[in-house]
Amino acid sequence: MQQQPNVDLSTSRPYVCESCGHDTFETVFKLRQISAIASPSGEEMLVPIQAFACVKCGHINKEFLPKDLPDDEENTLSVV
Repeated sequence: MQQQPNVDLSTSRPYVCESCGHDTFETVFKLRQISAIASPSGEEMLVPIQAFACVKCGHINKEFLPKDLPDDEENTLSVV
């Protein structure tokens, strides 16, 4: 388990899902396909993008994604 820095958590506030207000997240990956033309290697690439999704509703807050990621898809995962 990774050790947390020594900070006073009593001065903190919870970070919550902007969709449902829940405060627990899990690590997920979104995948983007890069065409051979745009790829530095000249071959098609699959690029993983790590993010955090709400465990209650599956939503990914915008702050958890790169700013240059196109906003062309819903940022909610199916929760089972």
